[in-house]
Amino acid sequence: MEATRFHLDVKRMRPVFLSLLLLVAPAAALAQFTYATNNGTVTLTGYNGTAGTVAISNFVNSIANYVFYNCSSLTNLTIPASVGSLGQLEFYYCQNLAGVTICGVTNMGEYAFGNCASLTNAAISNGVTSIGAYAFENCANLPSVTIPASVGSIGDEAFEGCAGLGSVTICGVTNMGEYVFGNCARLTNAAISNGVTSIGAYAFNDCSSLPCITIPASVAGMGEFAFFGCSSLTNVILAGGLPGVGAYAFYECASLAGVTIPGSVGSIGTYAFYDCPGLTGLTIPGGVTNIGAYAFAGCPGLGGVYFTGDAPGAGANVFLSDTNATVYYLPGTTDWDDFATNAGVTPVLWNPGIETGVGSFGARTNYFGFDVTNTANLTVVVEVCTNLAVQAWVPLATNTLSNGVYHFSEPLKGGFAGRFYGLGVP
Repeated sequence: MEATRFHLDVKRMRPVFLSLLLLVAPAAALAQFTYATNNGTVTLTGYNGTAGTVAISNFVNSIANYVFYNCSSLTNLTIPASVGSLGQLEFYYCQNLAGVTICGVTNMGEYAFGNCASLTNAAISNGVTSIGAYAFENCANLPSVTIPASVGSIGDEAFEGCAGLGSVTICGVTNMGEYVFGNCARLTNAAISNGVTSIGAYAFNDCSSLPCITIPASVAGMGEFAFFGCSSLTNVILAGGLPGVGAYAFYECASLAGVTIPGSVGSIGTYAFYDCPGLTGLTIPGGVTNIGAYAFAGCPGLGGVYFTGDAPGAGANVFLSDTNATVYYLPGTTDWDDFATNAGVTPVLWNPGIETGVGSFGARTNYFGFDVTNTANLTVVVEVCTNLAVQAWVPLATNTLSNGVYHFSEPLKGGFAGRFYGLGVP
């Protein structure tokens, strides 16, 4: 007699297994949550509970849109590693939600935690690959956020209006959308890691407490108004690699006193540094071929502007109302007449020299000195270097050549023969 054979189709049985799993869940859980299954995937589709602390079961794979929308009772939330994605508006306007732990989500939908005014702790685990637009918009009490290296993109306005956000660390994002941290009025520390390739328009607009920013070399594009209205910003470092400064990028940064423009920059956009009254001096590298209209207009504190290459193309009124600004150019560079016509300034040749063939040059009793000569009223910095291989120049004195000449001297020192002198700009 032939033996009876039983065949178990695991794929066909999977939905049955999940159904059994749900059936053995506590009755209270069934009353609070509703689920849907599709090809073995469990989606949390509804919640009608009133608990303050909610831990989503680890058999859930996704959460549908609007599930916890405007859930006023929710105070703490744990999303397990089994959940791969969050839908739109899932926790939007949960006004009492104070803490959320996100363990395994890869994609966060739009408005996921928007307007959660009480949120003070949002732990985003490594593994999240994208943060949707408006994801944490107007979370006014969120004090800090670390965006892990796994995140490749941050959507528009993801943290816009987070008025209490004081610190943000961006570890691996490549693309930052528009208004990402706009209107974060208490933001004092924004660490952008090397690897970010683009900063969207208005990304940090009106971050009025941000004191300084370094744009890493990986950034290939910066949108318009990126740091517009950052009134406390005093220092900007643009690392080598940035191809251009976007239009209106630092518009109305009232406290901006210093900016480092790398040789990689080829263009400076229209109104890029407009109305920055604290800006006192600039060095424009030789790679800059175009400066947009009004790029440095409204900067009454601007003094010397030093160009290291040929004159770039210039829009109208580049230095409008900058009554103290003087543009300097180097010997052998060209096209300054056209630049003067377009920009509305008269460039001045910068070629100070150290007079070596006169009696005032060299070692004297207890001191070493020399004359610096050039056009009257030129301001020159005397610098010294003790190791030309390192090229670490230290300023010794800054003086204006009121009569076209200035005599520098300093006391004789041990090892004096190893000191090298040069002339630099203020």
